[in-house]
Amino acid sequence: MIKPESIKIVNLYFTPFATALILIALLISNPGVTYTVGFLCLMLFSIVFNNLTSYFAKREQKWSNLIGVVRLFFNLFMNIIIVYFLGKFWGPLWLLFVLTPIATAIYSSTRNTIVMALLCSLTLMLIYLVRGLSGIVGWGQAISHVLFIIVISLFVHNLILVTYRPDTR
Repeated sequence: MIKPESIKIVNLYFTPFATALILIALLISNPGVTYTVGFLCLMLFSIVFNNLTSYFAKREQKWSNLIGVVRLFFNLFMNIIIVYFLGKFWGPLWLLFVLTPIATAIYSSTRNTIVMALLCSLTLMLIYLVRGLSGIVGWGQAISHVLFIIVISLFVHNLILVTYRPDTR
């Protein structure tokens, strides 16, 4: 069962980080009024959604597993939209794809962590491919991003296993 405190901690750190990345992207890249307004609205909706689900997970603990899964896929979907459209303006947005597998690492099993890390990695590579990434340096960086997503997710998961759940793997 997902502990509501875990959802609260993920929300406490990941929501501000994602918000900062998006705001920096909008401020520095100046993608235009339509993109800026659209992504500010999307970001606001995401903040409200994440805070409400964190509150409900704590209030209704019997629903915390479902809330955790819904949050993971909602945020993954939001990250796909953000990285696909804004990533061409601000490269560091790929870091959003690190958040979902790390949240999975905190909430779930080793298997689920690996699956989510691979799903996010594959999604990021597809976005790069569709956006026309080319050259050995570009693909080398993309592969480095994928390796980071996988390694950091497994590291966090194993750290949590050793620290908080030593009898499960």
